[in-house]
Amino acid sequence: PACASHNGYLHCLFHSLQNLDYTLGSGVPNSGGMSTWTDVNPLTVRCPRGCEGSPIEIKASTNTLAVKEWTCPHCSHNLLQSVSSVQLVCNRLVMQARELIVRYELGWMRCEDSACALVTRSICCPPPHLNGAAMHTDSDGLWARGGRPLCPGCGGQALLKPVYAESRLYRQLCFFRHLINTATKLVTGNYANPTIERVLTQSRLHFDRLLSHSAFAMVDLHQLFSGLRSTGPGAH
Repeated sequence: PACASHNGYLHCLFHSLQNLDYTLGSGVPNSGGMSTWTDVNPLTVRCPRGCEGSPIEIKASTNTLAVKEWTCPHCSHNLLQSVSSVQLVCNRLVMQARELIVRYELGWMRCEDSACALVTRSICCPPPHLNGAAMHTDSDGLWARGGRPLCPGCGGQALLKPVYAESRLYRQLCFFRHLINTATKLVTGNYANPTIERVLTQSRLHFDRLLSHSAFAMVDLHQLFSGLRSTGPGAH
């Protein structure tokens, strides 16, 4: 079996869990009560008043629930104070999400070896001189190792990895939904505008739908541990 030894077990477990890094402790309050959205892009919005300042950046912050985080630093306009401003924020969230979804779906990959750094959208079949070789060839005929494509630029010495991975897209969409949730908390109260609340609710439902299309938050335990032991004859 590929993972019969202790070292082989650890090696397989490491690669099985490698894709889960972005889901562990990401966007979830830690023991200090702080959210760890440290690897996401901020929401950028032009001030609705058209002031000459730079775009407003709403970043990952422990103070996202503070009104000042949603206020233009140049003219002090509150982005959550009017229906039109909230619509602008929600539209901008949707536009940024679409841009990142397109970036992911383009499927660009980069060689993990910085000395090669090949960028491509193609996954190669085995080179002609390796067609008869079993090494580095997956069952589907692709030139791959561990289910990941090998780089043709450096002769298969390194793997091709996504320039913009599914894990990054998923976390970014989760962050945008988090911003909608915090905005909803800020506008909810005795004097809340029902139209603003409705706009935010519709935006939240939109991001719920986007995230429901991804299975990244689901863990297939059968697949996760499939390489850790063999159930065939003579397995130990």
